[in-house]
Amino acid sequence: VDYIEGIREKLSQSGKRAVIALSDYKSEEEISFLQVAKDNAFSGIFLINAVETPRLIEMINSINAPVILVNRYLRSLECDLVKIDNYRCGYLATQYLIQHGHKRIAHLAGPTDSITCQDRTRGFKEAMVQVELPILPEAIYFSNRNYFDCGKQFGQQIAQMPEEERFTAIYSTNSLMASGLIEGLAIYSLMVPNQISLVCSDDSERFFHKNTTLTTVGYNPY
Repeated sequence: VDYIEGIREKLSQSGKRAVIALSDYKSEEEISFLQVAKDNAFSGIFLINAVETPRLIEMINSINAPVILVNRYLRSLECDLVKIDNYRCGYLATQYLIQHGHKRIAHLAGPTDSITCQDRTRGFKEAMVQVELPILPEAIYFSNRNYFDCGKQFGQQIAQMPEEERFTAIYSTNSLMASGLIEGLAIYSLMVPNQISLVCSDDSERFFHKNTTLTTVGYNPY
């Protein structure tokens, strides 16, 4: 949402209008919208979190208008790209927790097919390996796209661990999963940050209650 608002505002300032289409991470929908843009001679296209498929790449290459990828690169396409360094995002978040004395750190990861989430998970692993902290099999929880529910489930899973084995800190790939995690922990009376520390990528405050304080790795979408 922040990316969309940033793009829309900048285009509006230059006298251009943004037509927004939501694909819900479905490549077929993205291809359909691109066909509409191509048929109607749009002056430019932004693709946010595009899902890579051979047909999508073929469609993009057939369009004469500028195409700019936002927040996610496509491995088989050379294209203009605007994104944050997601690897460094995961690295810095995990490093922050390590610097605050945590040794048992878990990672609430995103879908395994998301390049953004893959890069953030690589950052988490690298920060742990550099200081020789173990990455336990149960330390990385891969979610599907039901972000809130997966975060909540992981929170409950952590809460039910024996106290002496429980993770003391968690790095969440995004704030919606972090919000679910907080709720899952709260069911078992475990509070953030009093009993478990939490850092997440992105700072979308709309996912949290007003009295929630959370450390985030944010960015300026404008």
